[in-house]
Amino acid sequence: MTRRPEITKMVGLPKVPITIGDMTYNRTGLWRYLIPVIHDRVAPCRTACPLGMPSPAFINDLIRLDAARALSRIMEVNPLPGITGRLCYHPCQSKCLRRGLDSNVQIQILERYLADTAPDPAPSASRSAKAQVAVLGAGPLGLSTAYFLGRMDISVTVWDPLDQPGGFLASVDKDKLPGEILGRETSRLIGLANIQLKLGNGYSTLDSDSTKQDWRLIIHDQTAHAKDSDASKSLTILSSRLSSGRLLLDTTGVCPQDIYKTSQIAVAVAAGRELAAQALSSMGFSEQSDELKELINSGQTESSLSAKDIRYELFEGPDSACADSEGQTLSDEQALAEAKRCLSCGHCNLCGRCLVFCPDVSLGVNRQGTKPEVDEVHCKGCGICAYECPRGAIAMER
Repeated sequence: MTRRPEITKMVGLPKVPITIGDMTYNRTGLWRYLIPVIHDRVAPCRTACPLGMPSPAFINDLIRLDAARALSRIMEVNPLPGITGRLCYHPCQSKCLRRGLDSNVQIQILERYLADTAPDPAPSASRSAKAQVAVLGAGPLGLSTAYFLGRMDISVTVWDPLDQPGGFLASVDKDKLPGEILGRETSRLIGLANIQLKLGNGYSTLDSDSTKQDWRLIIHDQTAHAKDSDASKSLTILSSRLSSGRLLLDTTGVCPQDIYKTSQIAVAVAAGRELAAQALSSMGFSEQSDELKELINSGQTESSLSAKDIRYELFEGPDSACADSEGQTLSDEQALAEAKRCLSCGHCNLCGRCLVFCPDVSLGVNRQGTKPEVDEVHCKGCGICAYECPRGAIAMER
């Protein structure tokens, strides 16, 4: 291997800290004390969201013109994005760090745009059901519980005395939530999770039908149907007849008293996900339960970042011209322009700044093209990449 001549005078230093070529002649990695690590830190918008929505990640998908991936990423944690995109009180936006520059990114409107325009995610591959579960109540809580169970290969039947799914959402002002949007959102949820619906006729056939079904678990939406005497009577009979291998689970511990307000739709969906995790655990499917719990906790972590981690001086761009006009969907151009305002807090979006400023050419992009990777043999651990990262996605670790 040919060694390049050592630099012994100041005049020999490069004018800028960029090496043209490679550093194979100078293996410095063995004596460094620190090394850059690329993290997906949790943005404040995600921490504030009851569902832990991965906002920077799905917005980056949108910027890359991959709307299908963006919606799929949303629906990993939220099965009703077209409804939360209209009714939620959007606490995410109040914590958006873009406010330190001009104004917050309109995250809720981008979520609504994707729910209204992006292709539906592909349903999960058909596999044999691990168990059969009955859910009483087709409101947001019951449907969300059924959705997350269905995505974990549980066969779910949802009962409701009303003639359509949606629970209290059916009574929301049509100007805020048109009937066709409610129908589309619930139908997509039901299709993706392969849920069976039994609507109307109250719960009068619940007891007789239970003798025909090998239900492992029956989940009672206590909040929505606490006053339904038909349901109470059927549940009393079911409780006395359930065999040792079958369980009765109500939602008292998840939503103890009142029905959720319209603006709390995300809280109701989050409670459904929590209930699904409890149901899986009670049936002995601990691995799937842990997977859901990881989703539940993904927005709450010590690695979250704050305004001091953002290099505001490196960002520019217009303030938002995107206004919420009575729930209307954005045009493609408006959505892309608003998405590009996102600072991608704590989430690498391959801006390339670290690659440009690395003096040893020790940073590249991984094969998947998703994030930088460090050449640990030649990295000196100087920390320039971490300093130059405008969004706090690189940390120097021992």
